[in-house]
Amino acid sequence: MSDKSDSGSDKAGIAGLPKSWGAAVQLISTFGLAVFLVLYYVLVMRPEENARYDQLRTSVESLIKVVESGSTLVTRDQGLRLQELYVDAIAYDLAREIHRRIAASPDPQALAADLKRLMIARTDVLQGITRKDGGTISEMLARQIEVTDVATILAKHADENLRSADLSEIVDACRGILRTYLREIAAAK
Repeated sequence: MSDKSDSGSDKAGIAGLPKSWGAAVQLISTFGLAVFLVLYYVLVMRPEENARYDQLRTSVESLIKVVESGSTLVTRDQGLRLQELYVDAIAYDLAREIHRRIAASPDPQALAADLKRLMIARTDVLQGITRKDGGTISEMLARQIEVTDVATILAKHADENLRSADLSEIVDACRGILRTYLREIAAAK
């Protein structure tokens, strides 16, 4: 009758427990449950609690900074929606500038520089809106306009295709070009 429990391959009692449980049972049997619970709290639970507290404190401090600066926190999705609203608003201003200057056959580079300045200046309407990752919407948008050649593309498109267009056609063209390039940048991130 060789049974597995008789063969000695299975350990019984404290020795049969996993190592962490064996240490706990031995500690309880030697010093008592109260000492074990105090040690468990001090060595295991308290460090975890301190880490959570530190993380919470960091979050609260960054939120306080945002509130004190008068900023508004938005999610990435909300930031993209605000960018769309910016495009809708700036498209009319750009179209008006292009419509005003296109008849005089402006230098496309000079027109592009003026359009870029106008677009960057108008990002100020988004001042005080901060993404959860810490970046401000206006700075992000200004950087996107600065690093892309969207103003050059707008000026070139206006010079080649919009000389006889009315204001609404120019607005639509500006809106389409801006959305295309700013979406590509946002998708690349």
